Order: sequence, then structure tokens, then C-alpha cells
Amino acid sequence: MILIAGGTLVLGLIGTFAYFKFSGHKEEASAEAAPHGKEETSKEHGNVGVPGAMFDLDPFIVNLSDVPESRYLKLTVKLELDRPDIAAELSARIPQVRDTILILTTNGERELPQAFLRRCVALTLDAPTEDWFVSIANQKFGADADSLHREVAREVMRHRAAAKKARFRQPSTSEYLDALDVCRDLGIDTSSSVWTDVARSVLWKNDRPPELETVASQS
Repeated sequence: MILIAGGTLVLGLIGTFAYFKFSGHKEEASAEAAPHGKEETSKEHGNVGVPGAMFDLDPFIVNLSDVPESRYLKLTVKLELDRPDIAAELSARIPQVRDTILILTTNGERELPQAFLRRCVALTLDAPTEDWFVSIANQKFGADADSLHREVAREVMRHRAAAKKARFRQPSTSEYLDALDVCRDLGIDTSSSVWTDVARSVLWKNDRPPELETVASQS
């Protein structure tokens, strides 16, 4: 479900990018050339409500995860063009379109053009909490093991605090669910003798030992 949503988001952003990138400058030129007081005809912009010409990109693979993990998504992109006449220009700029998709789907930090950012919607997500992690686990595995879900969620919060202090990447939902999978497969919990090794390899993922502090549990 997450991958599908991610793919849909990418397609929406790429469609927006392509529209403004390849048709925006032509619209500006048309507006300058048109006599003042003369309305644009519907023929110039196509019929409202009628689907535009479709432009298919060859499928390709993107990696959605940080190293050393690999979480791949195969993208098949179809762009709806506002005007068929920009298809030739778009064909000549396929590398730029693919680069934009890679920028939007990778974790590296990059500077995006302001013209593109002005047309994006910023969505700020609240930091995850212990209860939030538990609710995710209960939906995925069922509430029968709620106590285990909460124990591991508490450990994730401790490791998140340590990672933030050390300026490391904080464990997320993916690491939390991976830790639960290990606990379920091995039949262990956070009081087991091997839990420290599990947490270091699944949650922490750094050579330097974490400086863990006690995090008060949420009711």
C-alpha cells in the first residue's frame, strides 16, 4: 500500500513538473503574441474535460530505501499532455524527466528549482510516538501481542532519541516492523539476552554504541 501511494505521488509530481516545464514557456509566448482584448479560443487549449494525448515512458526501477537496505519500486509512467505538439520536445528531454523522478524518490538531499517548489504542496508530518507505532503493529499483526508491540515501540523511541542526539538517522516504522518480525520469528522479547544484538543490527545500524536513556511509556 505504501509503495502504491508513493508511486501515485511521484506520478502526480512528475505530471505537474512536465506540464510546467514543457508547456509553461510556450503559453507565456502565446500570451505575449496575442493581441490585447482578444480571448483565447478553446481550440488552443483543447476541449475541457476531454483527456489529452498520453505519453508513455519506459518502465524503470527506483530504490526507495537508505543503504544498506534495498526497497525497490518499478515505475511505469504515463503523462497526459495538455497539447500533443509538446510530445516531440518531451521525447528529447526524457533524461531530465527520469532524473526528476529519481530525485523525488531517493533519500539524498538536493536543491530543487524554486519554479518547481512553488507548485508543490508541503506536508509536515508529526514525529511518530510510542502509541502510533503500537497502532501500526496492531493493524499489521493483530492486537493479541499488544504487550510485545509496546515493548518494541518503547525501544524504538529510546533509539530514536539516541540517534537524534548523535545526529544519526532515526529508526522509523520500517525498522520497528523489522524488529517485530525478528521477535516473532525467534520467539523473543525485549527482555531476552539477544535483544541488544537485535536492536543494534535492526534499529541502530551504527558502529558506535547508542547512548540510551529511559523513555517514559505512554498510557
